[in-house]
Amino acid sequence: IIVTSWTRCKDWNAKVGGTATSYHMNGRAVDIKPQDSDDIDLLATIAEKHFGYVKQYDGGWVHVDVRGERP
Repeated sequence: IIVTSWTRCKDWNAKVGGTATSYHMNGRAVDIKPQDSDDIDLLATIAEKHFGYVKQYDGGWVHVDVRGERP
């Protein structure tokens, strides 16, 4: 797994298009991608078992954070 984004300061969060209430700003979110781009669906499926919120992006990464509850 490659971490592409984790904790962000307010200025960097705004620069990369994060929301004003982004979980990245308090270290409660991470964006990840698989080493092999063919494994993106598998990575998202595994993440859904461990994180309260998972969103897969067309750009080839998965956002995970701690909001909500794990299934």
